[in-house]
Amino acid sequence: MNVNGGRFHLLLGPGDWGRCLGDPDGAPRPLTTLWSSPEDASAAPPPAWDAARAELTLPPRLEILPATEGEAPLDLAARRGAAADAHGNVYWIADSRAQLLVRSAGSGETSAFWPDTHAEAEDALFAPHRPAPTTAQTFMGMVVTRDAWLIVAFEAADRRGFLVFDLVSGGPPTERLWTAGSGPAVHDMAPRPDGGVWLLDRTDRRLWALDRGFSVTGIGADGPEEPELFQPLEGAPRTLRAATRPTGRDLTLAAADIDPIALEPLDDGGLLVLDRTATGGTRIFRLPADGGDATALLELDDPTQDLVVAKGAVRGGERETRLFLAGGVGNQARAWRLAEDGTLIGTAELFPLRRFGGRALIAVQGAAHYDSGLSSPRWTPLVEKPRVRYAETAEFLTPVMDGETPQCVWDRLRLDAVIPSGTLVEVWARASDNPADADGLLGAPWVAQPRPCLACDGGDLPWRGPLALPPGDPKTGAGTWHLLFQEARGRYLQLRLKLSGDGAASPRLRALRAWYPRFSYVERFLPAVYREEPGDFLERFLANMEGVNTAIEDRIAKAQALFDPRTAPTEALAWMADWFDVALDPAWDERRRRLFVARAVDFFRWRGTRHGLELALALAFEPCIDEHRFDDPDPDCVCPRPIRIVERYLSRRIGALAAGDPGSAEGLKRVAPGARWTPAEGNVGLAERWARWLDREPTADELYQAFPLFTPDAALHDGESADRDGFWLAELGFLPRSGAEERTRWRCFQTTRLLTDPDALLDLPRGGPPAGLEAAWSEFLALASLDRRRWQDFLAGRYRRIGRLNAAHGGDWTDFDQVSLPDHLPQGETAMIDWFQFESRLLPIARSAHRFSVLLPMTTSGEAAFDTERRLVLARRIVALEKPAHTVFDVRFYWAMNRLGEARLGLDTQIGQGSRAPELIPPAVLGAAYLGASFIGADGPTVGGDRRRLAC
Repeated sequence: MNVNGGRFHLLLGPGDWGRCLGDPDGAPRPLTTLWSSPEDASAAPPPAWDAARAELTLPPRLEILPATEGEAPLDLAARRGAAADAHGNVYWIADSRAQLLVRSAGSGETSAFWPDTHAEAEDALFAPHRPAPTTAQTFMGMVVTRDAWLIVAFEAADRRGFLVFDLVSGGPPTERLWTAGSGPAVHDMAPRPDGGVWLLDRTDRRLWALDRGFSVTGIGADGPEEPELFQPLEGAPRTLRAATRPTGRDLTLAAADIDPIALEPLDDGGLLVLDRTATGGTRIFRLPADGGDATALLELDDPTQDLVVAKGAVRGGERETRLFLAGGVGNQARAWRLAEDGTLIGTAELFPLRRFGGRALIAVQGAAHYDSGLSSPRWTPLVEKPRVRYAETAEFLTPVMDGETPQCVWDRLRLDAVIPSGTLVEVWARASDNPADADGLLGAPWVAQPRPCLACDGGDLPWRGPLALPPGDPKTGAGTWHLLFQEARGRYLQLRLKLSGDGAASPRLRALRAWYPRFSYVERFLPAVYREEPGDFLERFLANMEGVNTAIEDRIAKAQALFDPRTAPTEALAWMADWFDVALDPAWDERRRRLFVARAVDFFRWRGTRHGLELALALAFEPCIDEHRFDDPDPDCVCPRPIRIVERYLSRRIGALAAGDPGSAEGLKRVAPGARWTPAEGNVGLAERWARWLDREPTADELYQAFPLFTPDAALHDGESADRDGFWLAELGFLPRSGAEERTRWRCFQTTRLLTDPDALLDLPRGGPPAGLEAAWSEFLALASLDRRRWQDFLAGRYRRIGRLNAAHGGDWTDFDQVSLPDHLPQGETAMIDWFQFESRLLPIARSAHRFSVLLPMTTSGEAAFDTERRLVLARRIVALEKPAHTVFDVRFYWAMNRLGEARLGLDTQIGQGSRAPELIPPAVLGAAYLGASFIGADGPTVGGDRRRLAC
C-alpha cells in the first residue's frame, strides 16, 4: 500500500503466472497445463516459462540444423562402449572391437589400454609380469563403477564374460566368465548406485544386474515347491521354492515391448532405457529403482544413436542436469530437462555436434562429451550455442482481479520486464462490476491501453536498492515499464497481454502489478465545476503529477526504512555504524554488515568478556554466522565452536581423580596416608621427610625449629638448591616460592636502606612487626608485592578481624596490612593449613588467571602460508582490541591446541583422526611429497569405501 492508500495485485513466479490463461481465441486453459508441451504449434501459442531466469517469454522454437555436404545418417553398428573415470580419463572400444583405447586427462594423448602392445626391451633384467596371450576377444561394452573398477564385456570363440580392471592399483585385468552356454550377450552397460553394474542383453532383450562384488543378483522364474529339510512335529508341513538360476529381467514383458539399445542410470537408482521402434523412431522408458513397471517418457520420430544424463545448458553461471539425445545425421544433440516428478520437459537449447562419429555420448566429470572424428576421435564437450529462436507472437489472459469496491477506477499497470528493441508488449483491459458472464468471461469489451513506457526511477517501491529495483536501461529495455489505465472502471479487471518479437528476441516479464484505486487530484483538490466537464482528459493529465508526487511522498512516509538495518540501503550502513563510533570492516559482505549494525547493542554489551571475544572473532572468521550468535550464552551448552577460547585457570595440571574431583564417577579420591606431607604431620613430619630425602637421620634443631621454606645460605654453597626443589615437588606437589622471594626482598631492604651488616640480617617476622624496626617494617610494606597482598587479602577474607587471626596463628599483629609472608613453616596446625592452602591452591589459580588462549580452526592443508599468517595477525589484532586490559593471551591454530595441562578434554579439544584427517593431508606432488604424509586421487575428503582417494 502506498501513501495514498493504493494497493496492487501481483503476478510473480511460476505459481502466479501459471494461473494465467492461454489460447484466448480458443478454449482458455491455465498456462501450467500448457507448459508441459513447450513446442505447441497452435495458431495462438501460449507464452513459455524460463525457469532459469524466472521470467515469462515468447515460446522458444527448437532450431533444427540442416544436413551439410558429407553428412550421412548414423548407423547403429557404429556404437561402441565408452566410459570415463573420476579423473577425466576416457576409455573406449576401438573400431575393430579387439582393443581398448584410453585418452589421458593429463596429456590429452590417446594410447592403447588393453591388450598392451608395448614391447619390453630384450636386455631388461626385470620386467612387469604379463599374462600369456589368449585367444582373440571381441569387446562389447564397458562401464566405470562408482568404486573405480573398469568393467569390459567380451566374447571369444570358447567363452564369454567380462574383464575387471583396477583403475587405482593398475595391473592386468581379472577375467570373470559366464557358465558355458549361459550369460548375456552384453550390448550396453551402466553403473549402479551401490557400486554394481547393469548389463543390457539386446539379443534376448533382458536386463541383468551385478552387485558390488560382480556377482549376478536377482532370481529367475519361480521353481517348484519342495519340502523343507526340517519339519515341525505338529501342523502342516512347510515347503519352499526351489532356487533357480538368475535369468535377468525380461524387457519384452513390459507393456511397450521394449527393444533396447542403450542404458543410462539416474541419481535416484532408476534407469533410462533407449528404444528403437520398428518404424525407425525413438522411445525412452524409465525403469524405477524398486523394479516396477516401465514408464514411457518420450517418443520421437527420428532415430537416436545414444543418450546420456549430464550437466549442460549453462544459464546464469549455473549448470543444470539434462538428458541429451544424439541421432539422425549426427550434427545436433537435443536436450530435455529432468523434472522433479521424473518427467522430461523439452528445451529449445541448441547443442551442435561437429563430426560426430556415433560411438557414444558419455559424461566426463559430470559434463556431456561426444566423440569427434573418424579414425582418431577426440572426446569433445557438448556446448550450447546461445542462439534461441522464438515464436513471433503469444497471447494470454491474466486472472480476474478484484478491486473490492464497485466502480473502482483502476490506476496503473507496472511491469518489471525486459523489452528489447524489435519486441513489443501490447495490453488490453476490460473492467466490470459483474464478475463473469455465461461463458465465464467478464461482460465488458476489451479496451486497448497505451504502450508501456520505461521508468527511469527503478520502480514504485520506496527505498529499495539497485539490486531489487534497478533503474531503467533504454539500451537493453530492462527496468520497470508502466502505463495509466484508460476506461478501466469496475470492481473486476482482466488484462490481455500480447507478446511480439522478430523471432530472434523476446520480451521477458518478471512481475506484473495492477494498482488500484486511482487517487484523483480532480476529486480531492479541484472545485466541483471541474468534475462537470465531460471526458477524462483533466483526470489523466493530473495523474502525471500524482504519479511523481506519490513516489516522493512514499519515500517520506517510509523514511523509517532508512533506520532499519534490514531495509536500509547498503550505502547507509556505514552511516548507521557511526552512531556506535564504529568503522565497518571493508572485507565484510553486506549480510555481515547488516547483522552487526542490527545487533551492535548486544555486541557491545558483551565486550570485554569471553562471549564478546568469541563474537568479535566470529564476525571476522566464521563464514556462516547468524543472528543467534549474538544471543546470551547458554551456560549448559557444551556444543563445540569453530573458534575456542581456553581460559588458563580452568585447565588442570593433574588429572581429575588425582585432584579429587567430586564430579568423578568414584567421588572423592582417598589418598593413602603418608603419600605426601599434610599439615597434620606438622614441622616434625616435614623435617623427617627431609632427612629421609637426604638418607640420614634428622637433627634436633631440624625437629624442633621451624623448617625453612627457602634454601639456607650454607646449603647454597653445598649445591642443595636442586635437591630442595625436587623435595618440594615430591613431598608437597608445588614449590613454595612466595616466602623465599619475600625474604630475599626483605634482606635486600635491610642491606640498602638500614645498612645492616650482612651477617646480622633478620628473617621475615613471624608473629608481629620486628622489635625496634616497626618504622622500617612499615616502609618495607609500602613496597609493592603481589604475593604479599594476596596473602593478606586471603587472611582478611578468612578471619575478618585481626584478633581472630592472632588467636589462630599465635601472633601479635595490629592490622592485616602488617602481616608478613612466612619464610619458615608456620607454627600451629591452623597456621600451617592456611599457608598450605594459600600456596597449593590460591597462588596457582591466581598466577594463571587473566590468561587465555585463542584457538583458530585450520580446515585444510592447502592454505597458503601468507593467508595463514594474515589470519593469525588479524586474530591477534582483534583480541588485543576487545580483551580486558589486564589479561594476557596467545593465538594458535587447531593442530597446536591440545596441549596437556592447557585444554579441557571435550570442551577445548576435538578427538578425531588428528593429523591423518583427510582435510589436513596435502595432495601428493611428484618430487615434493613424503610417503605417509600425502594422498593421491580425487580432491576432497575420503568417503567410506571410496577407492578413488588413497593415502600414500
